Amino acid sequence: MKIIVSIVIMGFYLLYADHLHYPYFEELLHDKNGKIIKNTLKKVAKTNSETPETYFIGEITLTGVLERSDTFEYRNALMFYPDSYVTELYNIVLDDKHVKLPSPLDKAFFGVSAARAEVTIKNPYSDGEDVHGKLVGFKLLGDIQIQYSTRDQWIGDGYYQILAYNSKDDYINIRDKANGKIIGKILKNDIINGNGLLVLIDIAWDEKLIYHWETSWIEVYYLPPNAKDGRDAVHGFVHGSQVIRQE
Repeated sequence: MKIIVSIVIMGFYLLYADHLHYPYFEELLHDKNGKIIKNTLKKVAKTNSETPETYFIGEITLTGVLERSDTFEYRNALMFYPDSYVTELYNIVLDDKHVKLPSPLDKAFFGVSAARAEVTIKNPYSDGEDVHGKLVGFKLLGDIQIQYSTRDQWIGDGYYQILAYNSKDDYINIRDKANGKIIGKILKNDIINGNGLLVLIDIAWDEKLIYHWETSWIEVYYLPPNAKDGRDAVHGFVHGSQVIRQE
């Protein structure tokens, strides 16, 4: 086991990440029972400038913390934080399309959810800023911890901003995806009177939000007047022509 751990540490140390995150539920790390179960990773040589900086073929199974939240670089990110005794392993941004996660780890919501887990990650790579990998297997090792954002306290590492109403109509539609199905209405009076809260989910250097706001679909959380916290928030999209950033 010690030889395997050493190999994994050295291998993942080569997966350079410029952006380091720490889990909101950091107390779930530092588990003395943390371990690396399997490692079949083999480094692939970089062939040209368009390939990732470092790329591995194979799988690694290890323990740590699975956490779903918004981050400064990613909306609705599923991150994995390996256990503390292998600190050279950077946080990993996971592609979770190939597994069925339990709620609320499976979707975006206005808050943070996390659980200790044993995960299998396939073909991890670094793009020079973050480490990415495909989540192909997992086993929860404890209960899912949840912390919802409130109107006054926004939880996690996301970058949020209040949006103001900018439509001539009495309501604007909120959709399940860009130009998708209408899932609700945001009433003008609710926003103007401060009873409803509309929050932009922003990320660093999103060019469409910087240069094409009025023609873009904006990802948001909406807390209706009766919403107590993020548990009751609506996640969706509104058109940029209907809202503006609040000064």
